[in-house]
Amino acid sequence: PRQDDDLGGMIIRNNEIHDCGTAGMRSFVLTDARVLNNHVYRCGWQDAENYWEVSGIKLLKTTRTLVAGNRVHDIQGGNGIWMDWDIQHSRVTRNIIYNVQCIQGGIFVEASQTPNLVDHNFLWNIDGNGIYANDSDNQLIHYNVVAHTTGPLVNSVVATERKLNGRWLTANHNTITHNLFIDGGAPVTYGGEGNVSDYNWLVTTRPPADFSVVAEQQAGRESHSVTSFSLVEFNPETLLFQWDVGGEVPQFALPADAPLAQQLGESVVPGPFHQLRPKGKLLLPEEF
Repeated sequence: PRQDDDLGGMIIRNNEIHDCGTAGMRSFVLTDARVLNNHVYRCGWQDAENYWEVSGIKLLKTTRTLVAGNRVHDIQGGNGIWMDWDIQHSRVTRNIIYNVQCIQGGIFVEASQTPNLVDHNFLWNIDGNGIYANDSDNQLIHYNVVAHTTGPLVNSVVATERKLNGRWLTANHNTITHNLFIDGGAPVTYGGEGNVSDYNWLVTTRPPADFSVVAEQQAGRESHSVTSFSLVEFNPETLLFQWDVGGEVPQFALPADAPLAQQLGESVVPGPFHQLRPKGKLLLPEEF
Protein backbone atom coordinates (compact mmCIF):
# COMPACT_ATOMS: atom_id res chain seq x y z
CA PRO A 1 0.00 0.00 0.00
CA ARG A 2 1.11 3.54 -0.66
CA GLN A 3 2.59 5.07 2.49
CA ASP A 4 3.76 8.46 1.20
CA ASP A 5 1.94 11.15 -0.72
CA ASP A 6 5.11 11.83 -2.70
CA LEU A 7 6.94 8.76 -3.96
CA GLY A 8 8.76 10.78 -6.61
CA GLY A 9 10.17 9.40 -9.80
CA MET A 10 8.59 11.91 -12.20
CA ILE A 11 10.10 11.93 -15.71
CA ILE A 12 9.56 14.90 -18.04
CA ARG A 13 11.39 14.21 -21.26
CA ASN A 14 11.55 15.23 -24.94
CA ASN A 15 8.72 17.77 -24.88
CA GLU A 16 8.38 20.96 -26.92
CA ILE A 17 6.82 23.74 -24.85
CA HIS A 18 6.41 27.25 -26.20
CA ASP A 19 4.51 30.55 -26.18
CA CYS A 20 3.35 30.21 -22.56
CA GLY A 21 2.32 33.43 -20.83
CA THR A 22 4.27 32.75 -17.65
CA ALA A 23 6.19 29.50 -17.10
CA GLY A 24 6.78 26.80 -19.64
CA MET A 25 7.06 24.20 -16.89
CA ARG A 26 6.36 24.54 -13.18
CA SER A 27 6.20 22.00 -10.36
CA PHE A 28 6.02 21.70 -6.59
CA VAL A 29 8.01 19.01 -4.72
CA LEU A 30 10.01 16.66 -6.90
CA THR A 31 11.93 13.68 -5.53
CA ASP A 32 14.21 11.57 -7.72
CA ALA A 33 12.83 13.32 -10.80
CA ARG A 34 14.31 13.69 -14.28
CA VAL A 35 13.71 16.72 -16.51
CA LEU A 36 15.52 15.84 -19.71
CA ASN A 37 15.93 17.08 -23.27
CA ASN A 38 12.95 19.43 -23.38
CA HIS A 39 12.75 22.42 -25.73
CA VAL A 40 11.15 25.43 -24.00
CA TYR A 41 10.93 28.81 -25.70
CA ARG A 42 9.04 32.09 -26.12
CA CYS A 43 7.59 32.08 -22.60
CA GLY A 44 6.83 34.98 -20.25
CA TRP A 45 5.04 37.26 -22.68
CA GLN A 46 2.36 38.22 -20.12
CA ASP A 47 4.96 40.47 -18.47
CA ALA A 48 4.27 39.07 -14.99
CA GLU A 49 7.81 38.87 -13.63
CA ASN A 50 6.86 40.30 -10.24
CA TYR A 51 4.42 37.42 -9.88
CA TRP A 52 7.66 35.48 -9.18
CA GLU A 53 6.57 32.36 -11.03
CA VAL A 54 7.92 33.10 -14.51
CA SER A 55 10.59 30.84 -15.97
CA GLY A 56 11.23 28.49 -18.84
CA ILE A 57 11.51 25.70 -16.27
CA LYS A 58 10.67 26.29 -12.60
CA LEU A 59 11.04 23.45 -10.10
CA LEU A 60 10.27 24.02 -6.44
CA LYS A 61 11.66 21.92 -3.58
CA THR A 62 13.51 19.21 -5.45
CA THR A 63 15.50 16.35 -3.94
CA ARG A 64 17.94 14.22 -5.94
CA THR A 65 16.56 15.64 -9.17
CA LEU A 66 18.40 15.91 -12.50
CA VAL A 67 17.72 18.75 -14.96
CA ALA A 68 19.79 18.00 -18.04
CA GLY A 69 20.01 18.52 -21.77
CA ASN A 70 17.21 21.07 -22.00
CA ARG A 71 17.20 23.92 -24.51
CA VAL A 72 15.58 27.06 -23.08
CA HIS A 73 15.53 30.36 -24.93
CA ASP A 74 13.71 33.59 -25.67
CA ILE A 75 12.29 33.97 -22.17
CA GLN A 76 10.87 37.38 -21.29
CA GLY A 77 10.61 38.58 -17.70
CA GLY A 78 11.64 35.25 -16.21
CA ASN A 79 14.53 32.88 -15.61
CA GLY A 80 15.78 30.20 -17.94
CA ILE A 81 15.83 27.49 -15.25
CA TRP A 82 14.71 28.25 -11.69
CA MET A 83 15.43 25.84 -8.82
CA ASP A 84 13.35 27.30 -6.02
CA TRP A 85 13.42 26.72 -2.26
CA ASP A 86 15.20 24.02 -0.29
CA ILE A 87 16.75 22.32 -3.31
CA GLN A 88 18.65 19.26 -2.10
CA HIS A 89 21.32 17.16 -3.81
CA SER A 90 20.10 18.07 -7.29
CA ARG A 91 21.98 18.76 -10.50
CA VAL A 92 21.51 21.20 -13.39
CA THR A 93 23.78 20.17 -16.25
CA ARG A 94 24.31 20.38 -20.02
CA ASN A 95 21.46 22.78 -20.60
CA ILE A 96 21.60 25.36 -23.41
CA ILE A 97 20.06 28.67 -22.32
CA TYR A 98 20.09 31.85 -24.37
CA ASN A 99 18.22 35.10 -25.01
CA VAL A 100 16.80 35.48 -21.50
CA GLN A 101 15.64 38.82 -20.07
CA CYS A 102 14.95 38.88 -16.34
CA ILE A 103 15.66 40.47 -12.97
CA GLN A 104 17.13 37.22 -11.68
CA GLY A 105 19.16 34.90 -13.86
CA GLY A 106 19.70 32.47 -16.68
CA ILE A 107 19.92 29.78 -14.00
CA PHE A 108 18.56 30.63 -10.55
CA VAL A 109 19.07 28.54 -7.39
CA GLU A 110 17.04 30.10 -4.60
CA ALA A 111 16.98 29.62 -0.83
CA SER A 112 18.85 26.33 -0.57
CA GLN A 113 21.32 25.15 2.05
CA THR A 114 22.28 21.72 0.75
CA PRO A 115 24.92 21.25 -1.97
CA ASN A 116 23.60 21.24 -5.53
CA LEU A 117 25.70 21.04 -8.67
CA VAL A 118 25.34 23.50 -11.56
CA ASP A 119 27.80 22.29 -14.19
CA HIS A 120 28.52 22.06 -17.92
CA ASN A 121 25.76 24.48 -18.89
CA PHE A 122 25.91 26.93 -21.82
CA LEU A 123 24.41 30.37 -21.14
CA TRP A 124 24.48 33.14 -23.74
CA ASN A 125 22.94 36.61 -23.95
CA ILE A 126 21.40 36.93 -20.50
CA ASP A 127 19.91 40.33 -19.68
CA GLY A 128 20.43 40.00 -15.93
CA ASN A 129 22.60 37.70 -13.83
CA GLY A 130 24.19 34.78 -15.59
CA ILE A 131 23.81 32.34 -12.70
CA TYR A 132 22.01 33.62 -9.61
CA ALA A 133 22.25 31.90 -6.22
CA ASN A 134 20.49 34.11 -3.73
CA ASP A 135 19.91 33.11 -0.11
CA SER A 136 21.83 29.89 -0.81
CA ASP A 137 24.79 28.10 0.77
CA ASN A 138 27.12 25.37 -0.46
CA GLN A 139 26.23 25.63 -4.14
CA LEU A 140 28.72 24.15 -6.61
CA ILE A 141 29.02 26.15 -9.84
CA HIS A 142 31.62 24.58 -12.12
CA TYR A 143 32.55 23.99 -15.79
CA ASN A 144 29.93 26.31 -17.31
CA VAL A 145 29.99 28.80 -20.18
CA VAL A 146 28.39 32.08 -19.08
CA ALA A 147 28.49 34.72 -21.81
CA HIS A 148 27.16 38.18 -22.63
CA THR A 149 25.43 39.07 -19.37
CA THR A 150 24.34 42.56 -18.42
CA GLY A 151 24.66 41.77 -14.70
CA PRO A 152 27.18 39.70 -12.75
CA LEU A 153 28.41 36.51 -14.34
CA VAL A 154 27.48 34.76 -11.10
CA ASN A 155 25.68 36.51 -8.25
CA SER A 156 25.51 34.89 -4.82
CA VAL A 157 24.04 37.19 -2.19
CA VAL A 158 21.48 37.42 0.58
CA ALA A 159 18.43 38.99 -1.02
CA THR A 160 15.64 38.49 1.52
CA GLU A 161 15.02 38.07 5.24
CA ARG A 162 13.61 34.55 5.47
CA LYS A 163 14.22 31.40 7.46
CA LEU A 164 14.66 27.85 6.22
CA ASN A 165 15.04 24.78 8.42
CA GLY A 166 15.02 26.96 11.52
CA ARG A 167 17.74 29.44 10.59
CA TRP A 168 18.09 32.66 8.67
CA LEU A 169 19.03 32.28 5.05
CA THR A 170 22.62 33.18 4.18
CA ALA A 171 24.91 33.06 1.14
CA ASN A 172 27.95 31.20 2.44
CA HIS A 173 30.44 28.60 1.19
CA ASN A 174 29.53 28.69 -2.48
CA THR A 175 32.26 27.64 -4.94
CA ILE A 176 32.57 29.01 -8.47
CA THR A 177 35.53 27.48 -10.29
CA HIS A 178 36.70 26.23 -13.69
CA ASN A 179 34.12 28.21 -15.65
CA LEU A 180 34.51 29.95 -19.00
CA PHE A 181 33.19 33.51 -18.66
CA ILE A 182 32.76 35.66 -21.78
CA ASP A 183 31.94 39.38 -21.85
CA GLY A 184 30.39 39.62 -18.41
CA GLY A 185 28.56 42.80 -17.52
CA ALA A 186 29.96 42.57 -13.99
CA PRO A 187 32.31 40.17 -12.18
CA VAL A 188 31.30 37.29 -9.96
CA THR A 189 29.66 38.88 -6.93
CA TYR A 190 29.13 37.33 -3.54
CA GLY A 191 28.50 38.21 0.07
CA GLY A 192 28.69 36.11 3.18
CA GLU A 193 31.52 33.88 4.32
CA GLY A 194 33.67 31.20 2.76
CA ASN A 195 32.72 31.87 -0.86
CA VAL A 196 35.33 31.15 -3.52
CA SER A 197 35.56 32.21 -7.16
CA ASP A 198 38.81 31.14 -8.81
CA TYR A 199 40.44 29.13 -11.59
CA ASN A 200 38.07 30.66 -14.13
CA TRP A 201 38.85 31.80 -17.68
CA LEU A 202 37.59 35.31 -18.39
CA VAL A 203 37.39 36.17 -22.08
CA THR A 204 36.80 39.58 -23.63
CA THR A 205 35.71 39.80 -27.26
CA ARG A 206 35.04 43.54 -27.37
CA PRO A 207 37.65 45.51 -25.42
CA PRO A 208 37.67 47.33 -23.17
CA ALA A 209 36.20 44.82 -20.73
CA ASP A 210 33.25 45.88 -18.60
CA PHE A 211 35.25 45.29 -15.42
CA SER A 212 38.87 44.89 -14.37
CA VAL A 213 40.04 41.40 -13.52
CA VAL A 214 43.22 42.96 -12.11
CA ALA A 215 41.09 44.89 -9.64
CA GLU A 216 39.34 41.66 -8.69
CA GLN A 217 42.67 39.96 -8.08
CA GLN A 218 43.96 42.87 -6.04
CA ALA A 219 40.87 42.45 -3.87
CA GLY A 220 41.72 38.79 -3.31
CA ARG A 221 39.30 37.28 -5.82
CA GLU A 222 40.03 35.27 -8.98
CA SER A 223 43.62 34.86 -7.78
CA HIS A 224 44.49 32.09 -10.23
CA SER A 225 42.00 32.98 -12.96
CA VAL A 226 43.27 33.99 -16.39
CA THR A 227 42.09 36.42 -19.03
CA SER A 228 42.30 36.60 -22.81
CA PHE A 229 41.11 38.64 -25.75
CA SER A 230 39.56 36.08 -28.08
CA LEU A 231 37.07 35.79 -30.91
CA VAL A 232 33.98 33.86 -29.84
CA GLU A 233 30.63 33.58 -31.61
CA PHE A 234 27.38 31.68 -31.13
CA ASN A 235 24.63 31.43 -33.72
CA PRO A 236 21.27 30.78 -31.98
CA GLU A 237 19.66 29.70 -35.25
CA THR A 238 22.13 26.91 -36.01
CA LEU A 239 23.54 26.43 -32.47
CA LEU A 240 27.03 26.74 -33.91
CA PHE A 241 29.65 27.82 -31.36
CA GLN A 242 33.00 28.88 -32.79
CA TRP A 243 36.12 30.50 -31.41
CA ASP A 244 39.68 31.60 -31.99
CA VAL A 245 41.51 31.93 -28.68
CA GLY A 246 44.44 33.80 -30.21
CA GLY A 247 46.90 31.96 -28.02
CA GLU A 248 47.15 28.95 -25.77
CA VAL A 249 44.12 27.34 -24.17
CA PRO A 250 44.51 27.47 -20.37
CA GLN A 251 44.35 24.40 -18.20
CA PHE A 252 44.03 24.28 -14.44
CA ALA A 253 44.83 21.52 -12.01
CA LEU A 254 41.75 19.87 -10.62
CA PRO A 255 41.78 19.02 -6.91
CA ALA A 256 40.86 15.46 -6.07
CA ASP A 257 37.81 16.67 -4.14
CA ALA A 258 36.49 18.88 -6.96
CA PRO A 259 33.11 17.91 -8.41
CA LEU A 260 33.49 15.23 -11.11
CA ALA A 261 37.27 15.10 -10.61
CA GLN A 262 37.30 11.32 -10.96
CA GLN A 263 35.77 11.58 -14.44
CA LEU A 264 37.66 14.67 -15.61
CA GLY A 265 41.18 13.84 -14.48
CA GLU A 266 43.97 15.84 -12.89
CA SER A 267 43.61 18.99 -15.01
CA VAL A 268 40.87 20.61 -17.03
CA VAL A 269 40.17 23.39 -19.53
CA PRO A 270 37.72 25.81 -17.86
CA GLY A 271 34.17 25.52 -19.13
CA PRO A 272 32.23 22.53 -20.47
CA PHE A 273 34.43 21.84 -23.52
CA HIS A 274 37.38 20.06 -21.98
CA GLN A 275 39.02 19.17 -25.31
CA LEU A 276 38.92 22.77 -26.55
CA ARG A 277 41.59 23.58 -29.14
CA PRO A 278 42.96 27.09 -29.82
CA LYS A 279 40.63 27.45 -32.80
CA GLY A 280 37.55 25.51 -33.85
CA LYS A 281 33.81 25.12 -33.80
CA LEU A 282 31.20 22.94 -32.15
CA LEU A 283 27.60 22.23 -33.02
CA LEU A 284 25.44 22.18 -29.92
CA PRO A 285 24.07 19.99 -28.47
CA GLU A 286 25.47 17.07 -30.46
CA GLU A 287 29.04 17.84 -29.41
CA PHE A 288 28.21 19.33 -26.03
